[in-house]
Amino acid sequence: MEQREEIIRFTDRWIEEFDIWNLKDISFSRMKKDCEDLGFILNHKKMVEIDQIDDAEELGSLIYTQCENVLNDPERIDEFDLWQWFVEALDRLSRIVHGCFFGIPKTIKIDSAPVFFNRLMTSGDEINQEIEINDSGKAKIIRTLYKEKNQTIEVQELQIDESAAKRLMDAFAKYFSRKDAYEIRAEDVGTWTVEMINTKGHAYSFSGSLVRQFILFEDTDLSDLVRETLGMDDLYVMDSEAFTDPIQSIIVEYVHQIVPDTLSIKTYAEQLIIDRSHETIELT
Repeated sequence: MEQREEIIRFTDRWIEEFDIWNLKDISFSRMKKDCEDLGFILNHKKMVEIDQIDDAEELGSLIYTQCENVLNDPERIDEFDLWQWFVEALDRLSRIVHGCFFGIPKTIKIDSAPVFFNRLMTSGDEINQEIEINDSGKAKIIRTLYKEKNQTIEVQELQIDESAAKRLMDAFAKYFSRKDAYEIRAEDVGTWTVEMINTKGHAYSFSGSLVRQFILFEDTDLSDLVRETLGMDDLYVMDSEAFTDPIQSIIVEYVHQIVPDTLSIKTYAEQLIIDRSHETIELT
């Protein structure tokens, strides 16, 4: 943890330096010393593309080696591409140590565990939900239900449109690749965990509190996007806004009494019935 904090301070400092100064005003000897203090080592192997590196030590050593190259060949300071290289390398190193997601997602697993703080649990309450989705559109929903003497597990598997699955996974990947991904932390509200595995097999884990917080990507709430993609309103996802008690039917009655000049009273009545299970609307 201490090494991680030191690398974060290193990247924050040098990102600011490259933002303020021209390349010729950067103290590469000081930057090299900072790299040595962090334990980075020289790597004179063939330079690797920055976006191919997901390891902080490897990328830090590459930055250290590039500093050494600049000090050995000062004429390179006039190269714009070199300035761009350091900016991109420092930004990627910063995102690596912040735990950001990298790559193309292959699977996403969302675990939601609510807390029934304001009432006692009753038989049938869902105390945990797991959602698994892969890039081919295969999805699995695992529900753990509370029972008085034990717990029961219900498993539902489904196939969703592959393009819809890709849209969902791309939204999660882009959101969790940011350093400024905002997560609210609260007590007694339950938790969510998101585990993402990329096509290289690297796993990334994120967590937060199960409260309404509008985790947005391009004005789309990720929790709502999951429900929409799977066609299920009763999923906790990351905000616990599951619609778990849907209205099954609505009956509207209208009764009107007509009192004519004669003594007889006439009654006029209408009834509108909207039924969810039968998917009907009836007027009588």
